Amino acid sequence: MCVRGNGQTSFNHDLNNMTDSPTHNPSSHLHIVVHEGALAGKTFSFTAEHFTVGRAEDNDIVIDEVQVSRHHATLRRDGNEVTLEDLGSTNGTLVNGEIITEPHILQPTEKITIGTSVFKVAGFSAPVTVGMSVPVKKAWRTYHSSENVAPQITPGRESWLLWGGLTVLLVLVIGLIGSGIFLFILNQPILVDSKPFVVISSPLDNSQFYVNQRIIVQATATDEQGVTRMELHVGGEKVNDVFSVVETGESPFTGIMTWDPPADGTYTLEIYSFNVLGKQSDPVTIHINILPEDSESSFIFDLEQQSKF
Repeated sequence: MCVRGNGQTSFNHDLNNMTDSPTHNPSSHLHIVVHEGALAGKTFSFTAEHFTVGRAEDNDIVIDEVQVSRHHATLRRDGNEVTLEDLGSTNGTLVNGEIITEPHILQPTEKITIGTSVFKVAGFSAPVTVGMSVPVKKAWRTYHSSENVAPQITPGRESWLLWGGLTVLLVLVIGLIGSGIFLFILNQPILVDSKPFVVISSPLDNSQFYVNQRIIVQATATDEQGVTRMELHVGGEKVNDVFSVVETGESPFTGIMTWDPPADGTYTLEIYSFNVLGKQSDPVTIHINILPEDSESSFIFDLEQQSKF
């Protein structure tokens, strides 16, 4: 007996073995009922000790589908027990939706799935010993493009999809954090490694003063980072300084410092300024000539000097 999965049925010399009712053997009432697939609605008697299903012509039921192996599965009967065994098929044999990996003793209520065909063995009672096989994983099933069947997703593929989604999410989060850090750095002011520039407004280079006559020194410093303080040095030693009232510095910053020459002679005055980063300017130098103290000349000269401010 050969049955095609496309609905066409061909018969061999065992034609009488396929009926819609129990076989003529009064001691046997087993039959196979197809519920889904190309052979849906058909009933086959199960009178021999074993019954084979597959795509090859020598099977008892021939299901001509690409997802069915040539010799896919076999059914064996031993008294009241019916055992289903997969014959190493490519896409597996399922019982109640679970793939079997070893011979399985059937229950009357269990459904067998091979390819797109679903069928049951009827006409026997529940056996005393039931060898339920341990399910391992869903079998991949191949469908024709014309079939309107939802694809099955195995647990392994679900796990792969989950980890893939988490990986994509992690990459997006890292990208957002990196973008935020980049924008934060981009919006920060760029601190240029520069040093202040100083100009002395007064007194002029080579000016003359007298002993104990107070000298007022005025200078202006500029720097992109802001100038925080200015120092006056005489003869290589600091004698005065002035600080900006702004903590982050000013630019330009004008400082006024004083110095009282203790004796006559020629003195070198140096001005240093410092920016908010602590960078020191190059020294700006002027020379001052200090004359011996002459009360009358000193008084007149002092008035002339102070009138400039």
